[in-house]
Amino acid sequence: GWFEAELDVDSLRVYVDDELLIDYLRPDKVDSDTIRSKSNFTFEHQRAYQLRVELSQQNSSSGFALKWNLYGEHGIEDAVRIARESSHVVLVLGEDENVCGETHDRSSLDLPGEQLRLLRAVRAAVPDKPLAVVLYNGRPLAVDWDAEGVSSLIEGWYGGQYQGVAMAEVLFGRYNPAGRLPISVPRSVGALPIFYNFKPSANRRAYWDTDPTPLFVFGHGLSYTTFEYSHAQISAVHGTVNDQFNVTVEVMNMGSCVGEEVVQMYIRDRFSSVSTPVLALKGFKRIKLEPTQKKLVTFTIIPSTHLQLFNARHDWVVEPGGFDVYIGASSADIRQTLSFTIIDTDLSTVVDRFVFDSR
Repeated sequence: GWFEAELDVDSLRVYVDDELLIDYLRPDKVDSDTIRSKSNFTFEHQRAYQLRVELSQQNSSSGFALKWNLYGEHGIEDAVRIARESSHVVLVLGEDENVCGETHDRSSLDLPGEQLRLLRAVRAAVPDKPLAVVLYNGRPLAVDWDAEGVSSLIEGWYGGQYQGVAMAEVLFGRYNPAGRLPISVPRSVGALPIFYNFKPSANRRAYWDTDPTPLFVFGHGLSYTTFEYSHAQISAVHGTVNDQFNVTVEVMNMGSCVGEEVVQMYIRDRFSSVSTPVLALKGFKRIKLEPTQKKLVTFTIIPSTHLQLFNARHDWVVEPGGFDVYIGASSADIRQTLSFTIIDTDLSTVVDRFVFDSR
């Protein structure tokens, strides 16, 4: 397979058994960013090799790493064989800090290297077996997991030293996950930038070859149980900027195991003097429920905190008008809807204002 050097030096030579594999000299116009150099070389099993490295660097910052493809084609074949011998399949895919980290990144949101080919080979070999993918990555990866036949997907991001044990507890059902996405995951690089709280006048680009909606929306996350929302209420449907509004909703664990739900509250300003987001997260609460247990979740809306906007006069104000409240499990999974109105006590504040409709 290939033998690769990842380097931040002025010059580098790598010899294996006195055979020159990598001979690199940094061009004058290339800065000090990390560069990669590859060479094809096949290591034989149970044979010792002599490795010699020669490098030079003029400034104080330098470094290099040597790596090689441990598996290659045989690795995919071995994975397919193991998958056929197993009742369930878990594939651990993603990135590490060498390809996604401080001061460096990749230009693609696809799976790096041969990982997508590995996934497709395993799925084709065992089309009827449960296939779970565990992701370790520093940014969202735009892969159509449903189309690739993935039964379940667990996002691990960059975990710490306990990440292996923690992931095993999730996979074997010893812990019921309750994480929620703090971002929107795109279907492709072309969908960027993508976020849930866009303005109503925003140009949501459409492509003829892909769906412009997120692959996974802001606030999304599943668990081993399900939750039902009901009986949403608001303490008042009219009030002034000095009033508070209490929003309550009943949440029930509908499954057979203990679970945690993240109840999310979003607000939309129906009409305003400046453009405001179509949806804005204004509160969330994480609750733990036993099977069939119910809990009443309460949010308090304080107009001066939750309803302010930055107007054309560069002032933070609460404008009178109607507001919609959305309670749900994500920015797209809305379960209950309420509304209320802020009554203006000083009608002069609404004279001659241009109104944006956020619908």
